Amino acid sequence: MEIRNWEEKYKLNQKKIDEHHKKFLDIINMLIKISNERSCEEEISLVFFRLIYYVDNFLIEEEIYLKENKYPKFKQHKEAHNTFIHEILKLQNEYQNRNKTICKSLLDFLQNWFDKHILETDKEAVGFIINSTAQE
Repeated sequence: MEIRNWEEKYKLNQKKIDEHHKKFLDIINMLIKISNERSCEEEISLVFFRLIYYVDNFLIEEEIYLKENKYPKFKQHKEAHNTFIHEILKLQNEYQNRNKTICKSLLDFLQNWFDKHILETDKEAVGFIINSTAQE
């Protein structure tokens, strides 16, 4: 699997959120690297640790940003984050139960989240806020 590089098309032009998304991509790349090295089962706990840190810090900061800027789909956005958290916990539980395909399952989930939520849902939310603040 190839490492995913940050691309200009990923930018949402909101510095903090772009930084968060780069950190998320770093987590994906860490998982790709350890999967390519066939050391995923030994090192995946560090990936889960970084994901929990991501949730505790960056998702909450994003939610605060959306709420403070009165994003009209805030409730749905927060529900998507909650679904993400539950899926990470479920996958972590599978890892603890010695699921041999956990690395692939986690990577598939994270890449899908990046492609669908970060590049589509977050883009829509930030675009709405930037447009609404430009009109004020």
